[in-house]
Amino acid sequence: ELDLLHGYGIPITEQELARTRGMPSVPVLRYASELYQKPLDIEKVAQELLDLAISNILKAKPLMQGVTETLELLARHDIKIAIASASPRYMLDNIVQSCGIADYFSYIASGAELAYSKPHPAVYLQAAKGLGIEPAECVGIEDSKPCMISVKAASMSCIVIPNELDFHENYWALADFKLAKMNEINLQFLARL
Repeated sequence: ELDLLHGYGIPITEQELARTRGMPSVPVLRYASELYQKPLDIEKVAQELLDLAISNILKAKPLMQGVTETLELLARHDIKIAIASASPRYMLDNIVQSCGIADYFSYIASGAELAYSKPHPAVYLQAAKGLGIEPAECVGIEDSKPCMISVKAASMSCIVIPNELDFHENYWALADFKLAKMNEINLQFLARL
């Protein structure tokens, strides 16, 4: 996002972009354009951003540390797993295939296919429906404020794993659990759920 926006003459900072973490690309681009009073062809730049993001992700395969082990733990205990993302389906499909984790997911819900995206709860409600589970029986794992709001608005329990910059923010109190690392989700933690 930084590189692309800087290329369009929008000198947005990492801290300013951090406010949009978890949001779909169109609102992020609209925010940057309005913040710096620089007009953008939002739809065109959003497609560029998605293409660039997919390319970079497929090259780097940047899974959060502990993701594969956590997915394996959940699968061993017959816990159904879904993705509830604001990203377009083709991006999600490419990423899970490239990272070798596609088989862990019973369902993938894309907010890009719904009328509303995060922080609206629609994508989480769609994921629960796709799994055949009541929302109140689901747990969402997130790393951003808008996505945490989405989980809670769907009447689900929420685990947040914030990045180091945001870890001590007060708004994480809305979550049911705040963890420093994904691998804190272990058998003892699952027993607490």
